[in-house]
Amino acid sequence: MKSSILTDRTTNGHTSRNSSVGGDDVNEDLVTRFGRQVRDDPSRPALIEVSHRDGRAATGTATYGELHDGARAIAGWLRAHAVPGDRVLLLYPSSIDFAKAFWGCLYAGCVPVPAPLPGTFGHHLSLTTGIALDAGPRLVLTDTEHLDGVADWLIQDRLNELALFATDLVDLSRVQAAGPIEVHGSSPAFVQYTSTGTDLAGHSISHAGLARDIEMLDNTLDLAAHGTIGGWLPMHHNLGLVGLLLAPLAVGATSVLMSPTEFLKHPQRWLQLIDTFDIRLTAAPNFAYDHCVRRISAEVASIFDLSRLRTAVNGPEPVSAATLTAFAERFAPSGLNPRALTPAYGPADGARLITVSPPGDRIDGPLVTPADRWALERDTLQPAAGGLDLVSCGPVEGTGLQVFNSATQTELLDGLVGEIWLDGYAPTGDLGVIHGGQLYRTGRVNDRLAIDGRSLYAHDIEQELSQLEPAFADLPGCVCAVDVPREELVVLQEVPARTSNGDLTALATAVRDALRDRYRVRVANVVFLRPGQIHRVAGRVQRTLMRELFRSDALAPVYEVLGRQTRQRFRFTEPLPAPAVPARRRNAAVPAVAAQ
Repeated sequence: MKSSILTDRTTNGHTSRNSSVGGDDVNEDLVTRFGRQVRDDPSRPALIEVSHRDGRAATGTATYGELHDGARAIAGWLRAHAVPGDRVLLLYPSSIDFAKAFWGCLYAGCVPVPAPLPGTFGHHLSLTTGIALDAGPRLVLTDTEHLDGVADWLIQDRLNELALFATDLVDLSRVQAAGPIEVHGSSPAFVQYTSTGTDLAGHSISHAGLARDIEMLDNTLDLAAHGTIGGWLPMHHNLGLVGLLLAPLAVGATSVLMSPTEFLKHPQRWLQLIDTFDIRLTAAPNFAYDHCVRRISAEVASIFDLSRLRTAVNGPEPVSAATLTAFAERFAPSGLNPRALTPAYGPADGARLITVSPPGDRIDGPLVTPADRWALERDTLQPAAGGLDLVSCGPVEGTGLQVFNSATQTELLDGLVGEIWLDGYAPTGDLGVIHGGQLYRTGRVNDRLAIDGRSLYAHDIEQELSQLEPAFADLPGCVCAVDVPREELVVLQEVPARTSNGDLTALATAVRDALRDRYRVRVANVVFLRPGQIHRVAGRVQRTLMRELFRSDALAPVYEVLGRQTRQRFRFTEPLPAPAVPARRRNAAVPAVAAQ
């Protein structure tokens, strides 16, 4: 690895420190920064792996020196089984073994491809198979605990031509350790996959791009000053990998990781983790904060001490003002400072956060601007008391972020809603508006619903409906639109298993009335489903997939109210009379009303 020569360079209005990586003028690369931390203090704790049981006990701790030595050994082994540039599929939990394998790939010049362990959740099986087929890895690495499960998956999905190794079984004492090879700034550091439920996309993150992302996070959040950074986001999630592991170790902080499964089952263990390990910075999408409010009572919240938490990043998905307020109120008895709540924006297809609200920037918490709902439906932000609360995701100056009319590919004036583009040429698929120098994200291009010439946003409607009735509070819903031939709204909502037909009728009426009164929707199709039928990935509703399941009549509703044209186009059998007790068979289980 070449030694780095630091210089000053102004990029997009910001002064940053840059170095030469393999001849390219880019920020100092991850391996170089990590190596400096190893030399400065090899005995400092780098990574703490926390017990899946209670969020309190550390099942393993690795110092910077131990992590470096393990990575060098794996790199030496990889050089005997692969060549630089080969992709390596990493199937691990959030663990020390994952970190050693990831850095080992970087040291050997291989390209790690983090993916979920097959079978952790039902959707992970097909997701991991899709990644394996698309990435074309030369090797698959895992640990002893998951070796049999991964081997079974490879055979089941006819991928058994891939070489599989458990890195903790390799006799590393007999391997000639290898130091990092020289990297080129434009060469891939790792491959990140994202999924919308129906589409899978791989994104190659270069060494230069990763270096810039880490530097941006450090400049905005002052990572080193936090000391201990941790959370539950998985390593195949962009914010989990970069925000909770790579960036902390680049600046000399300690990373603390717990199981995503444990958070989803027991969200209080995330807060226990923050309290026990004195975590000063954590990060998660909006749904995680909402999940805590719904599942953790005020009594349980009071047992945690969150007073030392300085930064809780909420991103990169849309941030709800209602969620921020509810979280701050629920955990105020825990000592949570509302100024710690830090909304951020990052594109779904990248490993970085583009804008971040500086933590502690406002005494009363994040900046929220109430916007006139009807103007917003016409793609204009007009501040108005009592309007729809939009949360600032941070200042845009120096980020290279712009808002475009994608049809004309022209930049829009401040106050107009359009697609967020990066550096003037990279559309993100996200919608937003710049107001007062701040970015406000309004949704996804694919989730914008064009109803009667107006723009409605699926996640806004889902958020409001979740608060409409207690029956919806702990169950997911999905809002989409179908063309029949004019766009009509469809609400797919899980309901408690023992809800009576009378209650289902009343709930459907409440939903339709709310949509008519709040959104002026003339025809709303309401479909109630059993718990578990709404498809989600990492808590995110897969709207595209759910829309296609509805269109193909592949759901099993327990009750539905459909517009006449929607029923004629998307229902292939006539509705049967409502049974006294919902049956299990398709269509026989559907009390249905044709709405006029």
